Amino acid sequence: MVVRYLEQGGGVASEGLRKLIPCVEKTPVAAGVDGIFVKVHDDPLSSPVDGPTQWPLRHFEELLEELIAIAEMATDANESIKIEDDVEVGGLVDTFGWS
Repeated sequence: MVVRYLEQGGGVASEGLRKLIPCVEKTPVAAGVDGIFVKVHDDPLSSPVDGPTQWPLRHFEELLEELIAIAEMATDANESIKIEDDVEVGGLVDTFGWS
């Protein structure tokens, strides 16, 4: 799970890199994933566990809007790219019928 890469330290509550959450979520969405996982809290600073790896609820709608826009662009881009059968890809002939 990608969120584990944002966690640092150990013990009962982890330390983390909250500022990287948008980037970590946007990258797979741009690649076309079908779902995401985001830890969200209304007040991450007061969360007894994993607060530094939680996205503030007050900023969640904005993040979702950005992710939706990226997903829509990725879908449009993926629909416009098509590999024809028997086209050389990286020196190999595509025999899998990808399209």
